[in-house]
Amino acid sequence: YAFQRQRYWLSVTAGSRAEDLGLETPGHPLLGAAVALPASGGVVLTGRLSLSAQPWLADHAVDGQAVVPGAALVEMAVRAGDEAGCGRVEELLIESPLVLPARGGVRVQVTVDGPDASGRRAVAVYGQAEGALPEEEWTRHAAGFLAPADISVDGAADLAQWPPAGAEAVDLDGFYARLAESGLAYGPVFQGTQAVWRRGEELFAEVALPEGVSAAGFGLHPALLDASLHVIVGAGEQRDRAEVPFAWGDVVVHAADAVVARVAVTPSASGEGVSVTLADVTGGLIASVGSLVLRLFEAAAVSARDDLFGVEWVPAPVVNSVGSGERWAVLGEELPGVEAHAGLAQLLEAVAAGGAVPEVVVVRVVPGSGAGDVPGVARAVAVGVLGLVREWLAADALSGSRLVVVTERAVDAGSEAATGVEASAVWGLVRVAQAENPGRLVLADVDDVAAVEVVEWLRAGVGSGESQFAVRAGLVRVPRLVRVPSATEVPVGVGERAGTVLLTGASGALGGLVARHLAAAGRVERLLLVSRRGIDAAGMPELVAELKGLGVEVAVAACDVADRAELAGVLEGVPLTGVVHVAGVLDDGVLASMTAERLDAVMRPKADAAWNLHELTRHLDLDTFVLFSSIAGVIGNAGQANYAAGNTFLDALAAHRRRLGLPGVSLAWGPWESGMAGGLSEADRRRMARQGLRPLSDARGLAVLDGVAGRSEALLVAAELDLSALRRSGEVPALLSGLVRGSRVGGPARRSVAERGVDGRNALAARLAALSAEERLGAVLELVLSQAALVLGMAGPGSLDAERSFRDVGFESLTAVELRNRLNDATGLRLPATAVFDYPSPTALAEFVVKEMSGSVVEESATLSAYSGLDRLEASLTELLGDEAARLRVTARLKDILSVLSDTAGSGEGEDDGESVADRIQSASDDDMFDFIDNQLGL
Repeated sequence: YAFQRQRYWLSVTAGSRAEDLGLETPGHPLLGAAVALPASGGVVLTGRLSLSAQPWLADHAVDGQAVVPGAALVEMAVRAGDEAGCGRVEELLIESPLVLPARGGVRVQVTVDGPDASGRRAVAVYGQAEGALPEEEWTRHAAGFLAPADISVDGAADLAQWPPAGAEAVDLDGFYARLAESGLAYGPVFQGTQAVWRRGEELFAEVALPEGVSAAGFGLHPALLDASLHVIVGAGEQRDRAEVPFAWGDVVVHAADAVVARVAVTPSASGEGVSVTLADVTGGLIASVGSLVLRLFEAAAVSARDDLFGVEWVPAPVVNSVGSGERWAVLGEELPGVEAHAGLAQLLEAVAAGGAVPEVVVVRVVPGSGAGDVPGVARAVAVGVLGLVREWLAADALSGSRLVVVTERAVDAGSEAATGVEASAVWGLVRVAQAENPGRLVLADVDDVAAVEVVEWLRAGVGSGESQFAVRAGLVRVPRLVRVPSATEVPVGVGERAGTVLLTGASGALGGLVARHLAAAGRVERLLLVSRRGIDAAGMPELVAELKGLGVEVAVAACDVADRAELAGVLEGVPLTGVVHVAGVLDDGVLASMTAERLDAVMRPKADAAWNLHELTRHLDLDTFVLFSSIAGVIGNAGQANYAAGNTFLDALAAHRRRLGLPGVSLAWGPWESGMAGGLSEADRRRMARQGLRPLSDARGLAVLDGVAGRSEALLVAAELDLSALRRSGEVPALLSGLVRGSRVGGPARRSVAERGVDGRNALAARLAALSAEERLGAVLELVLSQAALVLGMAGPGSLDAERSFRDVGFESLTAVELRNRLNDATGLRLPATAVFDYPSPTALAEFVVKEMSGSVVEESATLSAYSGLDRLEASLTELLGDEAARLRVTARLKDILSVLSDTAGSGEGEDDGESVADRIQSASDDDMFDFIDNQLGL
């Protein structure tokens, strides 16, 4: 049999492209290549697992997650044993579940060490999320030993008689439904149990793969082996929690290609676990498992490295001092050596009066006194910055300038004073403004805004080219999202100590989900559910009944947590041990539509409520203080300036609590399927996908929640990122550049088509300059249609009618802003945010873009003509250089032209007299041009 299997592997690898790379092709559905290690005598097999490449793996779900079955890890170890000449998996321990993401995949490596004196080899199965950097650690999911093929069948059950004598049939009605209730949700491929019998402690079953599922290439198809184990957990007493294979011993595959099997599960000879025998319809052995031990599936043990991140402030990769020729100005308080203006209005008046336009304008955020009302001050500061930023973006005279918004120790609440917390909301708000208006704003945070070096620091930070930076001890640092290493053991979760956990927002979908999870996991003794309407909130009575049914004491309070007095009354006398602040509201809109009232309405239930919880519980011995923040504040989701502001306040508050020695963690969540993402439109989902964000499943979100309470970080970003999609698009924000292999850290992932090339010319303008007026309109219309189709998720420009209005095809404020930004990037223009609605059809917008670009196109056209003329004249020189008289005449004439051009450039004149340098070159005679060329050649 071993010879036949080896011959099969050889036959399927013949002619493989992998051989051209020095690799073998194992011919296995889960493993695509193998390479021998000459020095050690070991071997490595590699593969890629995903729900798209192996869709049948989606039918193996544990606690709502697609988990690669332990039977598949065993099957890969068996195949590695074949490659290494070892026919028995002596031992394999499943150390960590291998969870497959909803999109993308996991790289897999099976490593086999060289043999010891007895021929025994160590084996391990590793996984790494697709998109991870090469230097990042792999997760070891299973490890054990392989042994030589001294295959023995002693102890294997004799299954020639079927069903075995004395075995009684077991009713299978509701068999898989009961397994699903325990957390083992099997789809059709894994629902292979056909019949079950019991004889004392022995169990027998008939299992089969569904029709159409092929076993080709497998030693033993994982779905068939996994189905053989279902009787262990499905035919006994009902279990509340899922049990999965943990320790495998003495696994041998005796025959390949099985699609049906008779199964015997008996107590193992060692007395620990069970032995499993699979046979064909004649009783011939298919596979045997000498011992198998199961254990409870711990969701918290699942590696969270695919969706748990931290924000690390690293030294800026590039820092250049801004040249002295770049004009700076400051609004409000003066900065040394920088022109000061009382406010934006005064700066605009100076520019209108003929003053120079500054390239960089600095404004310092200085929170006023709020007599202890920290969230009130934070909201007032945010409102002030909102007004300033809106005015800035509306000022056409400053469309080419950048506004640098400077705070003091706000990004990490860098002192025990609350000053940083008061200014922290500005960061979320301005990050959104940056997302909606790329290149117009810069965020800066410094140790001390009054330091004499502050201007030097700011110049260095702006010179880094980053949209946001912090200065710590004179060093410019920039934010990067980094993976948080998986904990070596499961940390203590929320509510592990006896007491009461307060949960805000309990009447919402996400709040209810968290409450049920804490209760079902046995993590809380008592729950205090707080919402504005209390027990009268929709669904609250049913939630309370469900929680009580799970054995949890429940109290419900109607309270506005943002009202300090109301909350104090609710907390009086409560033995509180934990706080989970979930409450929040949305009121999305682009920055141009954002008002002080809309900002206040969204910030209050986030910021004011969190601060009240902080102050009213700071004297208590809390285990946990968890704030549900949002990734909107970290990356700046367009259209969510108010929501982002509220959430960066939470992030700063958690850091502030840590500095005070109090527990606190702010979870900046990506969208949850059961949360606010559930109400997203299709356009919102497409926009989110382009940002590299996918909604978190409930199971993954709850697994992350379980694993954060014991961590040291004050801010954690919990989101499912599609790094592969970002890499393919090339549009990688600087914040995410450290996660995406191949992206350029410290700047955009790729050069915009509107950026200047080596010859200093705009690429699109240069292309349009060579076209007729009609052709220019057609080219720009094609650009508008293609970008509009991309924003709407359509197949291409042909999907849109050039005359149909943008509103009719689904454009709204956020999609309009995205289209405007894409066109700005492609053209180098500064189109207004309302351009899509001011010019309501693709044709109208294209005509407007062509008109706005006309100056650049004329300049490019003149330049191209001049260069073309120079090329022709240069080609003619070879004929004239032999004629000394002609050469002297041409030289003299070109020197005259060069003198005129040099004088014009040196005096700064010639730009307003109706004849530019390009015009003069274009209108020059051949004699003029020969003189010019002769001079340049030094003749």
